[in-house]
Amino acid sequence: MMIGKGKKEKDNILEKARRYCAFQEHCISDVEKKLFEWKVKKAHIPKIIESLIKDDYIDEQRYAAMFVSGKVRIKNWGRLKIKAGLRAKKIPDHFIQKAISAIDEEDYLSNLKALIEKKRTSLKEPDSSISKTKVLNFALSKGYERGLVFKLADDRRQ
Repeated sequence: MMIGKGKKEKDNILEKARRYCAFQEHCISDVEKKLFEWKVKKAHIPKIIESLIKDDYIDEQRYAAMFVSGKVRIKNWGRLKIKAGLRAKKIPDHFIQKAISAIDEEDYLSNLKALIEKKRTSLKEPDSSISKTKVLNFALSKGYERGLVFKLADDRRQ
């Protein structure tokens, strides 16, 4: 479907974009990607995005907060991986910082401890140096801070 011929088509695509945004929280880059998939003319995209922001269908701060919450609770990601994910979505740094600062420290540490313990128990020789390296690398790959990973991994061994 080629968009851009008339006002009715523009209204239709705007309504489609509203439904897309109402179904689930999206950021500007998600919506832009979707509009490209729908073959919307580049010239129309900024106006559609502007309208969606004005009507509160898109809110980058709200998106960042939901992203952080989901990644901490469901995916057990660390701050570093979350920040990278938000930057990949082109979320402004001040929104990222605000959302990251809302992470409950107790839950965050609990998630990391559980990840370390789960990985450790899944290994054949949990006390070997190779296993310790695997545990550390696993926690680091989830985006947890190096110092925190080393501290908690050592605390669990004592």
